[in-house]
Amino acid sequence: MNTNIKKNSLLKYKLEYHSTVRRSYLLSILLIFGLLASQSLNSQDLIEKEILTCSNDCVQIGKEQVKKNTYSWVLNGSGLEKQTPTIEICKPKNGDYYTLREITKNGKLVKDTRYKIVVRNQKNIKIAPIDPCVLNGEPASVTVIGDYKKYKWSTGETSKSIIVNSDEPIKVEVVDENNCLISRKIKIKKEASNDIRKKLLKEGFQEIPIEIIKKNKKGE
Repeated sequence: MNTNIKKNSLLKYKLEYHSTVRRSYLLSILLIFGLLASQSLNSQDLIEKEILTCSNDCVQIGKEQVKKNTYSWVLNGSGLEKQTPTIEICKPKNGDYYTLREITKNGKLVKDTRYKIVVRNQKNIKIAPIDPCVLNGEPASVTVIGDYKKYKWSTGETSKSIIVNSDEPIKVEVVDENNCLISRKIKIKKEASNDIRKKLLKEGFQEIPIEIIKKNKKGE
């Protein structure tokens, strides 16, 4: 008699255990689906936009103001003091994220709009020779490497290459294929090392006489 009671109790315990396990499993599945649905709803409340700009430009982002709504801005996860529907960014950084949050007077979220900054010109202007110099009053050529839409030198010239006659620093501005303006200041030296002179001659800049290189080799 006692044996049957024990068997029945054990069977009842097993049934209750398996039932509890099944309920826990079903609850876990429902919880997972609930989280996925919540994430899906949250993703619908976020609008993402790319802002194409140049590194030296000022760009305005945001939206038209709606009366009685409040606004806040977040830059890469950190809050900004700006409480306006639009902001102006000067010298934007590539890859920055600006998020605009709009909330109604009742405290309800309207939308989050995230703006990704994409700076189109990331390259520096390269010139040849790398270290331009004028020796004994001899002129030197300075050439911008690469093709650009426009060239403008501080000397007033608008060609790809110019001739300089003094060691005064110069500046060149170019406009690239994205209509971005890039500038660079160039120092002109009076002297150059023998290694640089050799390199200049190999690059085809024959305005530096070979006699000067020979003299410098002898220490004159």
